[in-house]
Amino acid sequence: MKAIIGVSLALVFSTVLSGCDRLQQARDSAASAVTQAGQAMQNKAGVNPADKMNGYLDVIELAGSIRAGDANGNRQNHFLTHTLSRLEQSNDMIAEMSNAQGEPIRSKVFSMPNHGISVSLKVMSPISSDSVSNYAEAIKTLRAMQPAYPKADEIAGQLPAALQAAAQAHNKLLDYYKSEAYKLDDLAQAKTLHRDFLSAYAALAALNEQLSAEREIVYAQMHQQELAELRSSGQKALLSVFETHDAATALVEQMIDLHNKGQLARHPREQLSQQIDRLEQFAAQTEAMANDPAQLKTEDLKQYELENLARETRMLIVQARLLERSLSKSGQALQYLERMDQIRGTIINHYNQIVS
Repeated sequence: MKAIIGVSLALVFSTVLSGCDRLQQARDSAASAVTQAGQAMQNKAGVNPADKMNGYLDVIELAGSIRAGDANGNRQNHFLTHTLSRLEQSNDMIAEMSNAQGEPIRSKVFSMPNHGISVSLKVMSPISSDSVSNYAEAIKTLRAMQPAYPKADEIAGQLPAALQAAAQAHNKLLDYYKSEAYKLDDLAQAKTLHRDFLSAYAALAALNEQLSAEREIVYAQMHQQELAELRSSGQKALLSVFETHDAATALVEQMIDLHNKGQLARHPREQLSQQIDRLEQFAAQTEAMANDPAQLKTEDLKQYELENLARETRMLIVQARLLERSLSKSGQALQYLERMDQIRGTIINHYNQIVS
């Protein structure tokens, strides 16, 4: 049974919601508050403090292009890295054809009637040297951007060499199979080639996880600073948007985590009820701000956008109340939790529209 990846405001490697039949890519909404963070308020130098972390998100996801401004944030450069996503696809395929030691499984390489590796070669396409060099140049540019994030920048500095190693191992393995040399030597070289590629990709993935974790820390700090600035500047409507979004996403994330750990049924019902009550307060505040034309004009916000956010939050609250009633009934609880996860994605989209 496939798992579903819960969308998350701050994580690229999002929480996985187990026990249902759909797979939702984290990329679709991993760019939630993180991607938009800082865009509502840029610093005095005109630099969007989120741009650097957004560029690192592209790096982590092996995106088809990576955007990076200069050190002063004055322009955007697009570094095309369109073949890098094939690394993950190839890793999944080679891992499926390898045992726990990274050695090829003959029955899968030579599977009949379609000759497994021959079909899989359609997925395995070369990683271009341009993509690799553009990736390295993008990281160099991102690391030079302000503000400096020493730990994230240090981790990012290790990525070009790791990507180069993974790309070389990938292309070498691809050549081996495409030339059909594996038939001549009866997979003799495949043992080393499989291990080399899987190991190199694992090293790259580990660095990406480290960068992702550091990016989450930076975002949390950035987000708290934004909230403080909103409070001090009297931007009550935008503050209600932030608080509604934060409470909604945090609630769903916690419930998914409890479900995955098998602890949802034991979660105190009164605690969940208090969390929902708190979310209702934020939703009511957002509704009040949506009906305050003077405040909306002051903050240059659109009424319908706040109404959309409040409406989706109300829908989430209904599902959360149903979940509250069904904590001990795993089947029903999962159904409501899946729906909450879907609504969360919509809430994130509405939030992004408001703050971008």
